[in-house]
Amino acid sequence: MQPFLLQLEDESYVRIADAARAVESESTEVPMSKLHAAALLGLSVCCACSGAGGDPTPDPSTASGGARGAPSAGVGSAGSVAAADGGTYSIVDLGSFGGNTMAHAINNRGQVVGESVPPYDVDHAFLWASGALTDLGTLGGNVSVGYAINAGGAVVGYTTLPTTRYRAFLSQNGAMIDLGDFGGDYSTARGIDAAGDVVGEAALTNGQTHAFLYRGGVMTDLGTLGGEYSAAYAVNDSNQIVGYSYRNDGLFHAFLVTNGSMTDLGTLGGSYSTAYSIDDSGVILGQAYLPGDAEAHAFVYRNGAMQDIDSGQNTYSEALAANASGLVVGDFETTTAGAGKRAFVYDGAMKALDDLVPAESGWALEVASDIDDSGQIVGHGTFQGQEHAFLLDPQPSAP
Repeated sequence: MQPFLLQLEDESYVRIADAARAVESESTEVPMSKLHAAALLGLSVCCACSGAGGDPTPDPSTASGGARGAPSAGVGSAGSVAAADGGTYSIVDLGSFGGNTMAHAINNRGQVVGESVPPYDVDHAFLWASGALTDLGTLGGNVSVGYAINAGGAVVGYTTLPTTRYRAFLSQNGAMIDLGDFGGDYSTARGIDAAGDVVGEAALTNGQTHAFLYRGGVMTDLGTLGGEYSAAYAVNDSNQIVGYSYRNDGLFHAFLVTNGSMTDLGTLGGSYSTAYSIDDSGVILGQAYLPGDAEAHAFVYRNGAMQDIDSGQNTYSEALAANASGLVVGDFETTTAGAGKRAFVYDGAMKALDDLVPAESGWALEVASDIDDSGQIVGHGTFQGQEHAFLLDPQPSAP
């Protein structure tokens, strides 16, 4: 068994974060063999464009309206972050419906989407705007999760039907729409662009699950890299789509779809990789395994090359989203036993966000799912013994 992977009853592998998300969301109606892409955030991403990532994440945003589709000035090359001396971010607790809360994406209007557990203990998608948390409801079932939001405030994710079947949704102006599927038992939407094109994954009648593009009321199968499973996390305004797919050798790799053609993006020398977001210049973020598969690191992919942006001190990291200034956010785990997951911001160096907020905040920031062009970061962490969604607001540097 590979590190960070869990072997399922059908002898396929699912990342541990994916299975954990399913359990936390009480999504037991989804067959375990279908849970390969349940997002932490996100993932980003979170994170897709908009999308959630690392569940794997998680992203699980869009080009114009979410950090993940925003044109980049050069990932990691701009937008410096001051060192921790009094803190460079203030923290806003986004509240909850009575239980745990996770934020997956933010657009450039400051609208945030994610999931919150109400008193009846099942996830509901939320929209946070101007300090108010709104329950987006479901399509008749018990569960919903919001993974991405575009500039116009359109939210995508998944929900259950009265039959407990899982279905991708699009929610806008108070109305939730069922996006359908390929005839199988579930679908999930993970990313949306400024024009309203949606990407995600859906089950086929033959038991396979394939990435999809939903445009103009039509769901198109994007295929795979040769295996039986693929999932799309993000789409940019040039209709480039990223995600991951299993190959015919049983490994999964990050992919890029351009003009209907799916390209394998490779790894950092290991066996596995996932792409969570893509900006309008074509820069891709994600996670890939190193030789030996003992470690998985955050990457930036540009001009045909995959770059490891990890500090080298971590066994696990993932890049979930970036903004127009090139700041990257995500999460990492160090080699220190019991240290747990920590959210980071990357501006040429990977910096723990815990070190950039007031020391007396009481928060443990675990995942940074998305970042908008003003530098606001959303994600989730532990506060007063509960998992809460946060928004970090950058503060002016001291003179």
